[in-house]
Amino acid sequence: MIRRGAGRRAGRAGARTDRPLTVTPGGERVHLVHLGDRPPAPLTDLAGLLGPAGQDEVVVVVGSSLGDGGVDTLCDELAPALEESRKADIRVLRLVMSAGADEAGGRHSAARLLCERWGLDVLATAGAAVVVPDGSLFSPDLPGAPGGWWHFSTGQVPRRVGSRLPVPDWEPALERVGRETADGHVVEAVPAGLLVRPAQATAPVVHALPYAVPPDPDRPHVLLGAPRVPAEALADVLAALPGRLRRSARLLSLDGQDLIGTGRAVADLIGAETQVAHGIPVITEGSVPGETSVSLRMVGADGTPSWRPYVESVVCPPVRDGVRPPVRVGAWRAPAGLGGERTVGAEPDALPLDGRWKAAVTPAGLWIGPRSTRPPRAASDRPVAHDVVAVDLGAPRRALDDSLWPHLDALLRAMEPEERERAVVHVHGVLGAKGMDRLRRLAVRHGFSLLAPEQTARATQTHTPDESGPEGEPEPEGSVPAAPVPGVPLATTSAHAPVASPAPDVPDVPDAPDVPDVSSGEPAYATAGVGVGVDTSTSTSTRENAARAPVPPPSEESRSRPTPVARPAVPQPSAPQTDHERLRASLGPFWERHAKAAAQAMTRMPGMRAQDTGGASLAHLAAVHVYLTAVDASELGTAVADDDESTLTLLRCLEWGLRRLPSYRGAVVSTGPGLTARLTPDLVGTRLDSEVPVRGTAVEATCPAPPADHVLIWSVTGRRTDALVDGEGREILFSRHSGFRVLDVVRRGPATVGLLRELPPHDRSSGTAELSGADTALLERLRTALDLSPAAPAGPS
Repeated sequence: MIRRGAGRRAGRAGARTDRPLTVTPGGERVHLVHLGDRPPAPLTDLAGLLGPAGQDEVVVVVGSSLGDGGVDTLCDELAPALEESRKADIRVLRLVMSAGADEAGGRHSAARLLCERWGLDVLATAGAAVVVPDGSLFSPDLPGAPGGWWHFSTGQVPRRVGSRLPVPDWEPALERVGRETADGHVVEAVPAGLLVRPAQATAPVVHALPYAVPPDPDRPHVLLGAPRVPAEALADVLAALPGRLRRSARLLSLDGQDLIGTGRAVADLIGAETQVAHGIPVITEGSVPGETSVSLRMVGADGTPSWRPYVESVVCPPVRDGVRPPVRVGAWRAPAGLGGERTVGAEPDALPLDGRWKAAVTPAGLWIGPRSTRPPRAASDRPVAHDVVAVDLGAPRRALDDSLWPHLDALLRAMEPEERERAVVHVHGVLGAKGMDRLRRLAVRHGFSLLAPEQTARATQTHTPDESGPEGEPEPEGSVPAAPVPGVPLATTSAHAPVASPAPDVPDVPDAPDVPDVSSGEPAYATAGVGVGVDTSTSTSTRENAARAPVPPPSEESRSRPTPVARPAVPQPSAPQTDHERLRASLGPFWERHAKAAAQAMTRMPGMRAQDTGGASLAHLAAVHVYLTAVDASELGTAVADDDESTLTLLRCLEWGLRRLPSYRGAVVSTGPGLTARLTPDLVGTRLDSEVPVRGTAVEATCPAPPADHVLIWSVTGRRTDALVDGEGREILFSRHSGFRVLDVVRRGPATVGLLRELPPHDRSSGTAELSGADTALLERLRTALDLSPAAPAGPS
């Protein structure tokens, strides 16, 4: 059947089936052809994407084989619906059916028969029919299997319309681009434009990510189908385009890599400006049901969308007279706290805050500093990262005083949660002790990570010159913090996961208000089963251990150094390295087995090694493997209550290990007694917490309902563990600090089922009896997931 962002050949006569074809209304002027009494859910989803049809057209979606009767049976079954359409003066039929226009072997196609029998103009494809997430249609020309959409009209010879419906203005110009290009790469058409990939690599199937990127009616995109596509191959593609399209086309990475360096190299090769997009176009759901929009989102290595960049594209100019001009901001948007009249007519590097301070959007995030200065190069050249929103403060040798903090506070408060959770603040200006105290409090209040001025300087000094440029420009500094500020633990980021985990929780700070739960649209299309999720909390025992951590006496060498500026004493966080050693010692001879499993996982997914120091990632992931394979769940709660040190060490390492695993968005079923033992109808609206990590299974159509009491959780930050254990990607693990809101409690057969929503990490509320609009929307999703599989049979009464 045809799926969202995917298609396959269908409608071939002769494919045997014992069930008759059925035609079901799928919406206004949309008809679904399927087997059996009810259309499958994916086919119904397609009806929502394709409908309602235009006033003068009707859409037919074929989601099954046609059987022995072939196209004649299809025409007979569609007769009532099409006769009604003809009487309503509808003139165009869109036939969404793979090979619907295929007339190989001299036989009449389904499109031709429908055209001649009802006198309708029919649009159909000769190859695979692909439905893109924005509802547009695509038919690729595959090796040995030509595709494209064809127009059938009574008494006329069928003519090819194009590969895409509707046809964008730029499509005809792409046909002049040859398939072969430089350095052993090939060019293939995809819905958004062109894909450049290594010739020896396997061609992507039509349900892969390149076919899920929706087209932009204003410009084509050149998608990079591998991590390191050479600039020469991309230059060949752009050089083949006419001048207007060459100037508007954008390079786009499918795995989240920063393409500014590549864009500069391409610009030098073709001697013209080159545009680079940040992120990929993603369909997002609006606050109104059924309302969607397309926006750019940063993506991880697996193509999972994350935050929406402020700088959506940049323009890379070529070297002129031996001088490399700076990269310019192309398309951009203002952060939520800077919208409205203040940004009307403003430039991206001069968004006014007041008479003294301004903000500027950068490829990596945001800069805030004096109005009389420009962002330092360390901020403007910072590499783009899918899991970090960089917030740069000030300029070298310029003071940051108290008048800045209200503006920073307001900006962070107005950020979307997905941005604030990934924020990493870099300090470039001169900051006194009191200013640092204020900044720490803001870090705790808003949950972002913080780099002190000296740490930012060290990060900048580690850069090496870029010898490829005429000026030997230094490479931009990294955007991931290297060390924690005292009292503010930093996030452990994961290059392969869809998000970066923000700073663990720290003790409550006076007059630090709760961050409001700002609702926002979520991606309606993403890699299956993978979504955006974060976890911001850490255990109370970690904080208590941190407060008790002894401070070593100063060495003779340190006594001889100048005394540093005094700062308020703050408790140091528990060092991950200490926990690593304790974990290994407690496991004894069993360490090797769990470490081997972790090492194999990191070999399969190298991104798990991100920000690894001293073997941290190996110990973190080994802790997860221990928990999944060697922990007695029945004794775990008692050990935690007794403050068993080896158990707490394992759980602390496990929390860091979870942040290296991909997150999962979707329904999860769990029979854990920590949640199921308290299920009563009067809990609706309240919050449930678990003393131990919650284990569950991703809900699938083939997953039978457990006969025992269980909960169905809508996961946001639950982590997929298939990289560590053989669970076919279905076992999900939640942090022990995750909170859940009870949305409903129902009976299903002999079981009591709780429908729960995983709460955002910053939501510390105890809950309320009244469900919000977001709660109600997720409750409907959970009820839908509850019906995916038959209920367990009721036992004897």
